[in-house]
Amino acid sequence: MKRIKKTGSIILCIVLLSSVILPVNAETMDSKQAEAGTELQEPETGQAGDDAGQADIVTGEIPTVDEQENESEQSIENVQPNESIPETESEEATDDVIKLEDNEEAIIKTEEAIQLPEPVNNLKAFALNEGKIQISWEASKGAEGYLVYRMTGGEVKMTYRCMTAGKGFVDTTAVLNTYTYYRVYPYIKNSQGKLLTGKSIKYVYAKAYDGLSSVQGLRAQVLNNTAVKLTWNRDEKAEGYLIYRKAEKDTGFKYLYMLDKTGFIDQSAEKDIYNFYRVYPYIHDDNGNMIVGQSSAYVYARPISAPAPVTDLKAAVYYSSQIKLNWSPSKNAEGYIIYRKIGADAAFTYRYIVSGNSFVDTTAEADTYNFYRVYPYFKDSDGTRHTGQSVSYVFAKPTAFPAVISMSIHNNQWDGKLSITWCTDNYWAGEQAIEGYLIYRRTGNIGNFKYLTGLKTNDFEYNYGWLSYTDSTASYTENNFYKVYPYYTNKNGTRQMGPCNTYAYGKPKIPGVYELFSYEQINQVRLQWEVNAESKAEGYDIYRKQGSGNFKYLGTTKKAEYIDKSASKSAINYYRVYPYRTINGMHVQGNSDKYVYGLAKNYSLGQAIADYGWQFIGTPYVWGGNDLNTGVDCSGFTTQVHKHFGIDLPRTSYTQEYAGKDIGRDLSKAKPGDVICYCYNLSEESCHVAIYVGNGRMINSTTSYRNGKEISGIQTGYADYMIIKTIRRFW
Repeated sequence: MKRIKKTGSIILCIVLLSSVILPVNAETMDSKQAEAGTELQEPETGQAGDDAGQADIVTGEIPTVDEQENESEQSIENVQPNESIPETESEEATDDVIKLEDNEEAIIKTEEAIQLPEPVNNLKAFALNEGKIQISWEASKGAEGYLVYRMTGGEVKMTYRCMTAGKGFVDTTAVLNTYTYYRVYPYIKNSQGKLLTGKSIKYVYAKAYDGLSSVQGLRAQVLNNTAVKLTWNRDEKAEGYLIYRKAEKDTGFKYLYMLDKTGFIDQSAEKDIYNFYRVYPYIHDDNGNMIVGQSSAYVYARPISAPAPVTDLKAAVYYSSQIKLNWSPSKNAEGYIIYRKIGADAAFTYRYIVSGNSFVDTTAEADTYNFYRVYPYFKDSDGTRHTGQSVSYVFAKPTAFPAVISMSIHNNQWDGKLSITWCTDNYWAGEQAIEGYLIYRRTGNIGNFKYLTGLKTNDFEYNYGWLSYTDSTASYTENNFYKVYPYYTNKNGTRQMGPCNTYAYGKPKIPGVYELFSYEQINQVRLQWEVNAESKAEGYDIYRKQGSGNFKYLGTTKKAEYIDKSASKSAINYYRVYPYRTINGMHVQGNSDKYVYGLAKNYSLGQAIADYGWQFIGTPYVWGGNDLNTGVDCSGFTTQVHKHFGIDLPRTSYTQEYAGKDIGRDLSKAKPGDVICYCYNLSEESCHVAIYVGNGRMINSTTSYRNGKEISGIQTGYADYMIIKTIRRFW
């Protein structure tokens, strides 16, 4: 031992570090044997060594090293926080962990007494599948974490394996088919963040084994209505197998049976519901602990009581040339097989298979009896079909009758209603004429067709064999499906329906606007349209695309006009207008069968004159009027708009014809802000004037008629609606 200096009240302590050679039973070995490095003997199966008398790591108070006189003496390197060993599990060895060296002494000092954590209790080790070993222990009082050390059969001392804050560790790098020994040391940290390690009074060991493969070829087969047979391929490593089962009503798999064969018959399987199975291979380690393999797949089967024969079997003529079968469902049946024979002397042959309890035979032979039997069936887990009995048969005799063979549907653009058209393959049914048609409709993609209306043949006007019906109650939010059946009344007074071999479907659209216009204005584009009263629109959704992009929603308005103040001046702005209504709480858009376009303009006086006139649309027409807000006539409108910009115009239309700059009569040369003079005959003087606003449109004050209604006041219209006498420019 080397001396060191004692300064002030510093306490000196000497701690002996001893490396450990782990014996099978520490009580039978003394310290001399340990120092001599006695070789480790293979432990008895299932036993853990108690080694309370051996010190494998620095214990007690661990002070810091003050100074050393001999450089050959090795100091204890303390673990610093947040360095190479985290406080969570780490499997990498590190120099910062206190090393266990043979016969090493260290002289260390401390400034405070610290209570070290107690040794861990109930330390256990056992093998898992796939070469893993699980180590677990009870928490040590006062411990902040644990150091796990490991030694394999071929090593002579324990080495650091990992650090963990938990109460367990899975060693994934254990050497296969040999014993691995483990010690666990609790630790705390002092005020400087350095590790102070408690004792380890016990070691444990376990042998890692090669992993067991999942069973292959697992199959389940229904033997009868009470048993399920399981079979699988043998795993050469497995000693036996564990069978787990889960019934359809259960929440998880439960242990069922253990055996060493590759087959099992479950005599307690739940009836009439699915039973699910998993099979796990297992072996035992040298300690007698069971190691269970994996289950990568499950199988299932459903023992089913044989289905009873169907009851209430009935047959009836359906749509004249068809026969409809109905029956009561059979318990445990997954479906039904239909057999048919035509004529009393024929044999029954397979016709169809269905899952429901009805069937329509569309190929029944007319004017003769068709006989039917129905057999219930179910399938076992292998897909084998098991058929029940048929205890009765039924029959019916259809009559030949024309069928509806073609249908189409049209969306009426202007009133939003659907029109259905159809034709039959023959107007006559033998000697019976078609009396009329029954129209059935289904709303939405699922559900049944329901009767909508019936029409007599004399209610129709034939158009080359086509008939039509307009449905004014069709849904705007879902597709409407239609079928049309011809009918006649037989000699017994019974209505007979012919077949409908097709259907048509569609959805009405809210009618779009009549006309759509765009006006290029200063820093904006103005849109205007004529409302279609049939649309009953609540408002209009505006969509725009710029250049070659896609149309995107721009805004909504309740008016028949919209001003786009964000319009581009360089990329062409395209617009669509969609009328909309709220139907069943849904925002439903109508048609948009046209689009317009335009650019926002830079300022020019002519454009400013045209733009200024827009704000007075709706002002009444007053002959001789000069007030843009209360009433003007045509020349009063052009005069007052120009006056706003300091431009004086003659007061009447025929005097304005001779003032300003003559642009000629060609409308393509007109610019917004020009005055257009109209006449009834070129040999006469002008009788009307308007302001051109671009895009072939003008604004004027007049009285006009539209859709049978008189419209009087300032309004827009086509610039070429009358004879153009001349175009004048005053700016």
